Amino acid sequence: MTYQTVQQSIQSVITEAVRKLGVAELPEIRFTEPPSPDMGDISFACFEVAKAIKKNPAEVACELAEAIPPNEIIKEARAVGPYVNFFIRDEALFESIVLRAREDVEQVGKSE
Repeated sequence: MTYQTVQQSIQSVITEAVRKLGVAELPEIRFTEPPSPDMGDISFACFEVAKAIKKNPAEVACELAEAIPPNEIIKEARAVGPYVNFFIRDEALFESIVLRAREDVEQVGKSE
């Protein structure tokens, strides 16, 4: 499982949860990195979804976090203000790192 696969899996879960909130036209799902590792591994801003259903972004984040159960990739989805922060299972992260290293052995350990 690559990191791209991890992101696609989380995107799929978000899409399903957003549809359950009644959003007919889904906004583009873009990820950001939380400001601190303590806040999660990957983050999704709920502003566009909130705008589509005319709700407060923090409220939407809470609803989405509650609707997203843990799975083989997601350890936890947590609402932090208007964001849903995802904690990815260590196994999924390690697997994505190892696969990336195997794909590009020449670049392992190099800095830009």
